[in-house]
Formats: sequence, structure tokens, C-alpha cells
Amino acid sequence: MSLVGFRAKNHPQQATRDDVDDRRTPRALFDRLHLEHRFTIDAAASQDNAMLSPFWTREDDALRQSWGRKRVWCNPPYSDIEPWVKKAWHEMRYQGCDLVVMLLPANRCEQCSKIKFAAAAMDDLGAILALGCNHNPRPSEGWSCATDCVGGIRKGVRSGTCVERCFSVHAEQDALLNAAGCGAVHEIAVAGVLPDGSLFDNGGGFYCTVCARIMAAAGVEYVTIWTGVQPKRLTIQQAWDDSYRLATA
Repeated sequence: MSLVGFRAKNHPQQATRDDVDDRRTPRALFDRLHLEHRFTIDAAASQDNAMLSPFWTREDDALRQSWGRKRVWCNPPYSDIEPWVKKAWHEMRYQGCDLVVMLLPANRCEQCSKIKFAAAAMDDLGAILALGCNHNPRPSEGWSCATDCVGGIRKGVRSGTCVERCFSVHAEQDALLNAAGCGAVHEIAVAGVLPDGSLFDNGGGFYCTVCARIMAAAGVEYVTIWTGVQPKRLTIQQAWDDSYRLATA
């Protein structure tokens, strides 16, 4: 996330790139998450952009700090995200960290003109194993979401309905693919953003029979859908039932 016109000092422990590392979390977004999670430290901050106190700066080097018994907020440097994700996973799994909420990009989902979805595949402790987003599966071969999906097979179809006909790889599917070899996926969390910036909410629960089948086959136990009101946490059976109910309505 970024604020237009804001220039803060970089906070990478690794190589720097001003265009991706010099970004600040919008206060409204952080306040909403802080109200829910009650963070105890900002792990990637500077004097200019810290969201709360205490916080770790570049000089403190959060990658070398213990996160044990802390509730961590982290907006990491986007030029080198991997060590931060690995650190969060290690601290949650082995070092007794209570919670990590990390602001991460999902920048392949810009192709869909209707809804941009992002998903996280998590283990049974809530650690993120992989991220995913809805995207064109073969753009290099001339496949086009705009032409073949929105302007083709789904022309005139209302967003959030008949999603089995969607041309893209869905965010849930992408997250599961990216999590291969990372560990057992216990839960998928997913959110969709509409063109006006609001969060997608069809009011009817989970929406895709294909994703429900794939998640069930992969051993996923829960699906959390982030909506404009509050997250809806469903068992995989509830997600399955919702998707088939909507598909046959």
C-alpha cells in the first residue's frame, strides 16, 4: 500500500528499491486491523512511518530479533519479501510468536476487469504458506481475459455468478498451486476487490464449485471470505454446500 506524495526512508534489510520499498501503510487500514488483532510491535518501520510503539527500524533489524510472545504487524520491503515471510513462518512455528499479520502484494491479478481476488494458503497455526490471485493462465500465448472471458464466455454474466465459466485461474487455486511442497494447507483466506474499491460480498457464502472441489481434495478444512462487513469463516463442507446451492439457483 502507498500514500500519494508521501516519501519515507526506506526500510529494507536487503537490497533497496525506492519504487517498491518506500511505502507506508494507510492509517485507516492499520487501525481496522489493530482493533481486531491488538498488535504489540511494528516489525518494519522508521521514525517517520511507524504504526505503533514499540517498533523496529532498519538498524534494529527485525530479521535478527526474536518475535516470541509478540503480536506482530509487518509491512515488509517489497524488493525482498521472501526472508520476511520465512522469518514469520519460523517464528510462528518454532519460537512462540502469538500472531503475525503481514501486508503483502498480489500483483498478477490486474487483468480481470470485474473483480480482483487474492488468497492466502495457511497451515494449522495460521502461518501463510503461499499467496495466490486470479490471473490469466497463459497470457504469453495470446489468451485474453478481457476478450475470451469478460467479452466472450462470460459476456453479460453478473459478477459473482457462474464463476465456473471464469477464464482465469482463481486465487484459491493459485494459492494451492503455490503452496505445493510448503506443507499441508489447513485454511484458505480469500478477498475480492470490486472496481470501486469495495470488498466483494455476494451475500450467499462461497461461490465456486470448482474451487470447493479442489480445496476439499487438497485437505483444506476451512475457507475464510473477507467481505465488506466482517470475515466469514466456513468449514469446507459449508463452502461446498454454498457453492452448489448458488450454482443451481
